[in-house]
Amino acid sequence: MTRLSGELSMLSRTLGADQPSDRRKIAQTLALALALDPANREARELMDNVRDGLLRDPADSTKAEKSKSHLWELLAWLESAEAGRDAQALAACLTDVAVVIDPYHDAAADHKKDTGAWNGWVPELVAYQPKEVKPVDPDPVEPTVAAVTFTHTTGTVSTPLWFIERDNSNGREVQQYVMKPRKITMRTTSTRAEDEDRGGGFKFILQGTQNYRSLDGTSDTLTRALRTLGDKFPGSGRVYLDCSGDYLVDANHKSISAAAALLMDSSVSAREPQATVMGIIREDGSFKLPSRAWDRLRSLSDGPGGRLILPREAEPLLASVLVMEDPAFYLKYEVLLAGSLKELVERADKGAQGTVAEVGAKFAEIQVKQGTMSVGQYAANRFVRQRLVDIAQAFPDHASARMLELQGSGKRPTWLPRPVLAAEVRRALEPVGPLAKNSDTYNLEVDTIEKVIEACRPKVEALERYTDMRDRDLTTRGKDLITALRNLAKARRDRDNENGYSRYQTAINSAKGTYEAVRRELDAVAADEDADDRIRSSGGR
Repeated sequence: MTRLSGELSMLSRTLGADQPSDRRKIAQTLALALALDPANREARELMDNVRDGLLRDPADSTKAEKSKSHLWELLAWLESAEAGRDAQALAACLTDVAVVIDPYHDAAADHKKDTGAWNGWVPELVAYQPKEVKPVDPDPVEPTVAAVTFTHTTGTVSTPLWFIERDNSNGREVQQYVMKPRKITMRTTSTRAEDEDRGGGFKFILQGTQNYRSLDGTSDTLTRALRTLGDKFPGSGRVYLDCSGDYLVDANHKSISAAAALLMDSSVSAREPQATVMGIIREDGSFKLPSRAWDRLRSLSDGPGGRLILPREAEPLLASVLVMEDPAFYLKYEVLLAGSLKELVERADKGAQGTVAEVGAKFAEIQVKQGTMSVGQYAANRFVRQRLVDIAQAFPDHASARMLELQGSGKRPTWLPRPVLAAEVRRALEPVGPLAKNSDTYNLEVDTIEKVIEACRPKVEALERYTDMRDRDLTTRGKDLITALRNLAKARRDRDNENGYSRYQTAINSAKGTYEAVRRELDAVAADEDADDRIRSSGGR
């Protein structure tokens, strides 16, 4: 079904979007794609834009024809009696979109109206009418403030970040990028004269950043986003942030923005954040996933626990934590979802009120009563499961309650979705990075190569238990790289023999080439680099 989901996403791009009826058909196609594969990120992104119209994409014409043929072949089986009622219900919806995608097919002629169960799933036609264009009011003039009164002058929020880990164990420094949760601390001050060269206004400044201007655009974006909360924000002032080390702009991009937004809000409001957060804030106040979201989520398993706020976009990733046999993650953290900056600041607040506080207290009782039972056994207890269901019904964004109930039901998924698997294989191969980028290949030691092999091999092999047979090509590519490293180790041992150096150079080039190829392939499948998370220039976002 993952293949069919991807084909429907691609075929939706071949449809016209001039009329409301056209746009609804595209929405139906994408809704079906997401139902078949909730992790289909392309379909989700296209769905966000469908009401504004989509352009045709003739570049996929050859691939589209093959996908159309596959669509009709699959329909023939789904409509058969032996396929079952669920398959026939899917066939009804699939037929509704197939006749639009391929209107000249023989089966399309007799199809006059929709037969699938779209009510309550895809909005009616009126939702796809052109939106009324309203005149844009000029931007309000921001008031200038002579002095700033901060309600909180200090604070701490954790977020997962890349940083450089240095290893000197072999007498030679080896640097490696590592993702771990880091504490972001805050101190505040009114605008000082020496800050004027950084521009006026209310800003955050990240200390330990070599090119501090690279985050100016991110700071300006957060200031505008914070104004969507309706609170009065000062026209000047500085919120200084420290991440206990160098902030690697090229690796982390805007990933600090959600943590920075919480601290900036806290500095001028009554709210005091007490949470770990992962995400980026956009100018309209929306809360979105950062680049390499799965890597960041997994890095939190070694974190301290407590309340964790994730973007609602993280929903497709949540069950994969259970697949990786880590249900304890959802008991260690109280994971809540949020879709906007407003929800984020309210749910991260130490003094949260209302439903958030009520379900938080109930979940805390579940956390402390686990005792010596494993999380799996504990979640399967019928009384615990009922309490989890009650929490999830009262507050659907309580991801921990929903995931633990899924674990306790015995119905959790067993395979990783293909994009998540690609990200996991990539994580397993991370120790190869410093080796592949080492320019001093002559002095490369066999022991160093073998340590990298032993760091990667068990992790890649362990992933096979979570891998659908159709996705084994990804773990196979990981093994290909390990084989190239074994060949490199052998060539290094024989380097000083006759013709050994030539074979060693060939093995080096092969290992580096395999590493680059495998990384490109895994990056393409994971598709987790968010363009909006990038720093576009040194002076703006």
